[in-house]
Amino acid sequence: MKIHITIISRFLTAIVAAASATGASGAGFHIEAGAGVAVYGGGDYSLVPDQSADRSADSKDDAGGVVFLAGGYRFNDVFGLKLTYQSFERATTTFVDEVVIAENDVPTIVSAFTDQVQVLTFGPELRWQAAPRFALVLSPELSVVFSDAELRTFTDSPVVQVIPTIPHSDDDVTFGVSVAGELRLSERLLLSARYRHVDMDVSWDRRADVFSLGLKMEF
Repeated sequence: MKIHITIISRFLTAIVAAASATGASGAGFHIEAGAGVAVYGGGDYSLVPDQSADRSADSKDDAGGVVFLAGGYRFNDVFGLKLTYQSFERATTTFVDEVVIAENDVPTIVSAFTDQVQVLTFGPELRWQAAPRFALVLSPELSVVFSDAELRTFTDSPVVQVIPTIPHSDDDVTFGVSVAGELRLSERLLLSARYRHVDMDVSWDRRADVFSLGLKMEF
């Protein structure tokens, strides 16, 4: 916890210093909402009843939907701050394990790893106006990842003893990055296309590459 507080404190100090050095040109608040798809990679699914089992993947959610809501403040045409809430669709990874008990007794154990992830992200936005109506935005991000997961286990053997449900909920602070392109549709309305990398260590040690579209309203 002390390490997390130190990291967050230094991150915020750097942002405040950068904001203090900017002018007020182009300043204003904005809100943004949208949806997209998360492509998952990695994953450590080692909580199984028998690590020596002959394991095969029965099914795996390699991608899922995500919705987000964001708000921020732009200090000028180059620098701003943004807070984003993301809710990921529940994902499930299922494995089938075969445990050899005797020559003619090879029962199967089915392990279903499910997870519901929510992420709260904060970070500065560095903006480059590439054209009169189009801008590129780069944002280093500090995220709090909330994982509400469980491992559900089933077996067709009356001999093998398993724990039906094991909760695996946790939260952690991670670093990531996002890159976006923004197209101005009107004086206050913009269309954004964004790529965001999210480290999900507390969600079965996964990572997510999120591709999303959103509408931003400036005030």
